[in-house]
Amino acid sequence: MFDILLRPCNTVTAVTELTFSIYLWRY
Repeated sequence: MFDILLRPCNTVTAVTELTFSIYLWRY
């Protein structure tokens, strides 16, 4: 959990990949 606070860029990348995966899954 602290890694998320210490590495915001990494969190943004993970969220982006998750959103993109959901987008591909829906379409």
